[in-house]
Parts: sequence; structure tokens; C-alpha cells
Amino acid sequence: MAVSLNAAGTVAALILLSFPAHAQTDSGQARFRDCSTRPEMVGVPAGHFLRGSPQDEGATSTRAITTKMI
Repeated sequence: MAVSLNAAGTVAALILLSFPAHAQTDSGQARFRDCSTRPEMVGVPAGHFLRGSPQDEGATSTRAITTKMI
């Protein structure tokens, strides 16, 4: 299943990545909520990962993803 972001979704994702963390969990992932009616968010650290499923799970394609610190 492919995920496509429109311009508003892209801007929202970039804004989300720019918020400072308000708390740390035991796993070290930054979690925050900008108000009580919004869902909890998780900060995404800068780095690289391979998106997709392993070949033994029937992956048809994978893609290298790089996230940058904003």
C-alpha cells in the first residue's frame, strides 16, 4: 500500500518534525501532544531506513528513506 502526501500533508509532517519534545519515554523516543484534543505524536530522529517488507514476506518493492533534522 503506497502512501501519498498532498501539499498540506507534507507541510503538516514538516511542522510535526519541528516541534520540540515535551517528554521522553522509556524507549528514548520523544513523544508530545500540542493540546489535549490532539493525538500523541512521536518525534522521528534523523537517519536512514529501508521502507517495505523483507523479501521473505513477499515484498514487491523497497525504498531507501532519509530523514533530516529540521
